[in-house]
Amino acid sequence: MRIVVNKISYPLEVKSSPESIKRGLAGKFSLKGGAVFIFPDEGSRTFWMKDCKIPLDIVFLSNNIVNGIHHNCQPCDTDICDRYKGEGNVVIEFNGGFCKSNNIIKGDTLDIRLY
Repeated sequence: MRIVVNKISYPLEVKSSPESIKRGLAGKFSLKGGAVFIFPDEGSRTFWMKDCKIPLDIVFLSNNIVNGIHHNCQPCDTDICDRYKGEGNVVIEFNGGFCKSNNIIKGDTLDIRLY
């Protein structure tokens, strides 16, 4: 999968199985493009940064429309980590600062493509 932001295409790591969603980006020291978490239905979602090694922007989408962004979420290596909540059927994680540097805001439509 890929996402197009400001006419530039970025790769997306796909997380769609319960195991891959639970593992998320734990232990990763770099992220090329982003990671997309695909859920079977709309709903309330909660993410955290346990064992993640890099700051991330967490974007919640409903039918490709941004309805929430948590900017520059910091890594956490304990069980007492901040929780980041939102609504949607898709969540995308980008490197921290990506949304601000690319002017992604609530209400934007993101172009996610299968290829």
